[in-house]
Amino acid sequence: MIRFPLWIFLCTALLITPAHAQDKAAQAPTAPATTPQDAPVKAFAPKDFAYGYSPEYCDFVAGFPEEPLIIHHCEDENDPSTCFNLVSYTKVFGLSSTVKVEAICNPAGAEMYEHFTPETMEKTVRAMTKDKVVKEFKVDSRDEKEYRQSGLVAQGRQGLNDTLYIAQLWVANNSIMSVEAELMGEQTPEADELFANILRNIGYLKDIQGEELGGQKIQAYEAKKAQALAESAAKDADATKEAPAPKAAEQPAPKK
Repeated sequence: MIRFPLWIFLCTALLITPAHAQDKAAQAPTAPATTPQDAPVKAFAPKDFAYGYSPEYCDFVAGFPEEPLIIHHCEDENDPSTCFNLVSYTKVFGLSSTVKVEAICNPAGAEMYEHFTPETMEKTVRAMTKDKVVKEFKVDSRDEKEYRQSGLVAQGRQGLNDTLYIAQLWVANNSIMSVEAELMGEQTPEADELFANILRNIGYLKDIQGEELGGQKIQAYEAKKAQALAESAAKDADATKEAPAPKAAEQPAPKK
């Protein structure tokens, strides 16, 4: 059985502490299809894990010890704008404990980043978990220089059993990522350690990977996005130049 008071303390620390600080402390949230740009790549794997999920546009990364499942999902199959990739990882420890983590990272823009203030993010994370939470323990948020994050720690329910449920929402200039993590069944050292390590390896790319690797990836995407915008503007300008001038309205012939 999960001992909630201990886990509330630990998970709250994981929600509000930057990743680089977590590392120092350790030393002392429709058919299956994987698209190439969204595939887990080892180049962005956190140092503790083999796989890191961070699509080209994503400012964040989620680390996993094994390759997660990626499911392409569409809310409306006739509307491509409603489609996204759900990353799902599940680890079962015998018949007693299960760790499950799901993440979604979608492209976003500066307007969305401005909209998602810490207060808005806390309301959003509560709204996205309202059907899964039995008892809310804590909600925290932080506003960093280049990103914002909000997290919720709660008691969930699977069947007749209580679970430890965590949800996170991350937003930056290029993307928005949601994370849901759940620890089910009996509390065991192996499940506890994996659950904590996965949470510790989810976060802002520069915090997890360092300024050099993480910064280069983000800068490369921003340069590519700026180039695409410039090319689109140039095409619009060319189309305007090539468009035929509107014909002058024909004047009626004078009556004789």
